[in-house]
Amino acid sequence: VSSPLSNPVSIAEICFAGLPTSADVPAAPNLSSRNVLTLQPDFSSLRILPYASKTAMVMCTAHNQQTQELSPLCSRGLLQRVLHSAKEDLGIEFSVGAELEFILYRENKDGIMQPVDMSTFGNATTLNEQEDFISTLYDQLERQDIPVELIHSESAPGQLEVVLSYSDDILQLADDIVYARE
Repeated sequence: VSSPLSNPVSIAEICFAGLPTSADVPAAPNLSSRNVLTLQPDFSSLRILPYASKTAMVMCTAHNQQTQELSPLCSRGLLQRVLHSAKEDLGIEFSVGAELEFILYRENKDGIMQPVDMSTFGNATTLNEQEDFISTLYDQLERQDIPVELIHSESAPGQLEVVLSYSDDILQLADDIVYARE
């Protein structure tokens, strides 16, 4: 029986860099399907998904399959390099928070998607009317050990904001953002 790391997951560099812009992959020239990236898991980031208890996610870094060097296309690796350089070269460390904003929609009787309400900033309407959704969301984030500071209504109709707690562990916070959006 082989270990999980003896059969790495690989992806062609051109496919990795060709992901949609929401994947936050930096643009790079000279991409080739011959260049293969190996994904190396960071098992400290492993999480069982509370809504799919037989499914787990793990964050990875992307490395050149031939040289094992960290790929310049790897956004996780870029964050690690920036944090290291800021600390070592400039003596700077960070404490960061994150706000995740989204709008809840529902289909009206004509089949058109509309915000769940027409409330404005800080109005309790969305909070009251969407209490079940917000409670489920909070519970799902809590079960993934994602620290939530606050969930509140925002300025657009049906808009909510999930405020994640400030953290000195920026890589962990970045993971929490990915998991929260999942």
